[in-house]
Amino acid sequence: LLDHLLEFKTVSLKEAGLSGTELAATTREALRTLPVVAEKLREAEKQLTVYREVLERTHGATLKLRTHAVACIGLERLVW
Repeated sequence: LLDHLLEFKTVSLKEAGLSGTELAATTREALRTLPVVAEKLREAEKQLTVYREVLERTHGATLKLRTHAVACIGLERLVW
């Protein structure tokens, strides 16, 4: 059994520079390359590193931690 930790960041449609229709038509891979999304994912990864260090120090070898950085765009799409 694995332990999962997710760090969510949000990006508004306005920040992404997309309409809802454009967002729906864009692939996850293309969304990941948007500068604002890439920055939010970097922020999430940085925070996950901090969380991981604390959890591993606290729980040690019993922890089978998997971390996931996720950006939510306009409450309509998830990017990881």
